[in-house]
Amino acid sequence: MGAFPATIAAMHRLRRLGRPPPWLLATTAAAALALLTLGGHAVWHMARADLPRLLAAAR
Repeated sequence: MGAFPATIAAMHRLRRLGRPPPWLLATTAAAALALLTLGGHAVWHMARADLPRLLAAAR
């Protein structure tokens, strides 16, 4: 079972338990924000590295 199906299965188990505890919501939100930040940072560096080549090719 991959990470995504395992995550869905864990979410279904939590849903059966009722409302998730606040610490779980906070850590999930923090993890999501960290992943988005790292992903955006990586995209920025890739775009910056390719920008001179793309500008030269556009001429």
